Amino acid sequence: MTPPEMSVDETLTSVTFRERIASSKIGQSVLGSLAALGLVTGVGAVEASAAHADTGLVYTVVNPDNDGTQSIYDRNSPNMSDTSRSYPDFSYYGDQLELICGTDGESVGPNNNHRWHLARNISRPEAGETYIPDRYLNTPNKADEKTPGEPECNNEDPNLGTNTANPQKADTAPLFVNYARGKAKDWALTHATDTPPDAGSCTLFVSEALVEGGMPENNIWNTDLVGLQKDLHWRHGSDSAKLTPNFVAYMNSQSYVEVIPLGQLKNGINNVPEAEVGDVIVYDWDNNASPDHADIITGFAANNPDYPLVSGWSEHGSEAVDYRSRGWTWSEEHSMWLQAEPHNHDMNATLIHIRTEDDL
Repeated sequence: MTPPEMSVDETLTSVTFRERIASSKIGQSVLGSLAALGLVTGVGAVEASAAHADTGLVYTVVNPDNDGTQSIYDRNSPNMSDTSRSYPDFSYYGDQLELICGTDGESVGPNNNHRWHLARNISRPEAGETYIPDRYLNTPNKADEKTPGEPECNNEDPNLGTNTANPQKADTAPLFVNYARGKAKDWALTHATDTPPDAGSCTLFVSEALVEGGMPENNIWNTDLVGLQKDLHWRHGSDSAKLTPNFVAYMNSQSYVEVIPLGQLKNGINNVPEAEVGDVIVYDWDNNASPDHADIITGFAANNPDYPLVSGWSEHGSEAVDYRSRGWTWSEEHSMWLQAEPHNHDMNATLIHIRTEDDL
């Protein structure tokens, strides 16, 4: 069989990827990041909540695993998974945190320590307040023991123990969004041949296109600069915007998104009649229930209106084969069906369909 004929709109209008990075929201994040590194001054600090009296209990953030990382992200509740991994919401190892109150939460570490603290970062006031496991502070108590002198968080007090660290992060999305499929497509076709910021940015590309189409960002799913990584490059996108499994989980949680399993793929065309321009296809190369790659639909084959064409960034970053658009089951790198490649024999896929008012 021969690959389907490619047909895409050549008339493109969109802001550039670099223009999005230089936008005011991201620019402010960069400024704050540089301030945190001591490279610029004059960034305003966030005042501590007046509802939280000073306790005088100040401890140092430590790295008990000695794993080479430099910081720990803030948590919005006593649960390790409740984090947006965004700047400036993290504490460097060595930062001084003042305890506000203590509480029990998810067990952390080899000793299953359930103790957590609501604390404010006094080394970097712009970081604000955070829930942090006792394991990551040099408190004098043993695992599961209360820290001497620390009050307990009162869950009946609206100012204590109820996501006070970042209450604005409880974002909700409307049933339908004003999603401009054409704008998402135009952005994707314009930037498919850009050099990715780093390898593994395929899902970030999709998220950027969705943002251009009008999908609302929030503190869980966003394309902001997250911060400077230990290899000294800037990380773009929250986990839900950059990491494929997190992206699928987030989209599956949204009322305006329909996640449609496409199953294990056969050699050849594999039509997807439910697909529309601006929808997303996610690939699981080895069928292990952990999605590996995402592309956005930017058109359909000229000789088959049910066969999507997709655009995206390869998982291999700047070393990848450069293409603007391809048939969704066609390998530009090897000029063969994806399913025919030896390492993809078990691959399956998922369609992420964005429902809008037009679907009514």
